[in-house]
Amino acid sequence: MGSLHDAVMQHVERELRADSGVKNAALFAGAREIDESVEELTLQQFHAKYRLPATRRIAPQERPARQPNANPEPDPAPAAPGDGAAVMEFVERTLEVDPDVSNADLFAGAREIDPPSRNSRPDSSTQSTPSR
Repeated sequence: MGSLHDAVMQHVERELRADSGVKNAALFAGAREIDESVEELTLQQFHAKYRLPATRRIAPQERPARQPNANPEPDPAPAAPGDGAAVMEFVERTLEVDPDVSNADLFAGAREIDPPSRNSRPDSSTQSTPSR
């Protein structure tokens, strides 16, 4: 099988070098004359098994090297951390006074101590939900 496969591959490569726009059906017909077992393949299988590898093999192999960006943009500085300790102290103190306090009230108080930065995700309570 190896020699017939190689013969079909050489035929396909030779035809593609002569005319890169040759139709798949023409290549398939020529390959059937070399190896009758090719007839069992569909055109799509023939393309994948013979034409595509042959096309890749005869294509120019040299690719230009990627050039580094001349002026890379610096990574944005991380946002300054808020005073997480102050927020935690507020939450603990509030829960001691009123264990049934709502999460919304805790969240509102925490936002007063440590307001969200400009780049943070918007508060879901301020987003409008589409009406149906």
